[in-house]
Amino acid sequence: RSSDLLGPEHYQVAESLRLLAKVYQCQEQHEQAINLHMRAIAILKSHHGEGYVELGGSYDALVNLWNLTGSPDKAREYRNIKDNWQRVQAQHMSVQNARGRSEEH
Repeated sequence: RSSDLLGPEHYQVAESLRLLAKVYQCQEQHEQAINLHMRAIAILKSHHGEGYVELGGSYDALVNLWNLTGSPDKAREYRNIKDNWQRVQAQHMSVQNARGRSEEH
């Protein structure tokens, strides 16, 4: 297992968890998929911050999974989290673009 080699909080473990979550989702094992996505998000946020680009896919997956499990309130909660994440992404891109323009001059 990758967690045995790298440690349970390594960012590459999070990527493995996300892939395994997709497998569980395809097998309609939604609760297991939710738990794995949640663990992956926690690891990725701790390593890369709130605006990490790969978080968007996990947030989308959670919205879908919460809807599939009949939890529309949780789906809305994660849709709001995704919306906030998108705002962070937009701010991050604005800062990067401003830095790029200032370095050109």
